[in-house]
Amino acid sequence: SYADARIRIELFRDSFIGHEPRLQLARIIANSYTYLIEETNHDTFNIRDKGMAAILTDLTTYYLADDKVIVWAHNAHIAENLYNIEYYEGMGYYLKEFWQDELYTVGLFMIKGASANNFRESVKVGAHNIDSLESLAASVTKDIIFLPFTTINEAGLEDDWLHTETFNKNWGAWNQKTILAEAYDAVVIIENSTMPDYLD
Repeated sequence: SYADARIRIELFRDSFIGHEPRLQLARIIANSYTYLIEETNHDTFNIRDKGMAAILTDLTTYYLADDKVIVWAHNAHIAENLYNIEYYEGMGYYLKEFWQDELYTVGLFMIKGASANNFRESVKVGAHNIDSLESLAASVTKDIIFLPFTTINEAGLEDDWLHTETFNKNWGAWNQKTILAEAYDAVVIIENSTMPDYLD
């Protein structure tokens, strides 16, 4: 049964005790089996992101403890709070739990152009809502914008849009609402995105 399989895999995974790279790799492989047998997409998303956070935390704690580490990932994976997706807590949520103020999360957004999906297919950047993050950025004549946030909602109205639901794009194509200051410490917005040149 599913329940028995889950218990056996978890026991198998937890039998690899220690911080040697081969033991960590064994735990990662065992955990991936848990991901494969999950009954719903919702469960697989959460297990995948929790596993990514655990792997990253292990690597940075035991092998890169004296270094600063930069991780490149999709906005949905790195966001510290995806309150608008009830069933999903991304990697950033789990990293924030562990690293607290040592974690600095930067979302990446684009005004026009195209990006690539997981199948290397082109995803065209769609039209933006009039009150969206991208529309605000488009009104500034810059090729690239770096916009840092603060978690504190300052007095006055100027930064209120960072602390309330604001439209932005997912994959550059679908409108979603995010409380930006709760999801990221900053955002980078580029004017024009192009498809990557793949190496293989």
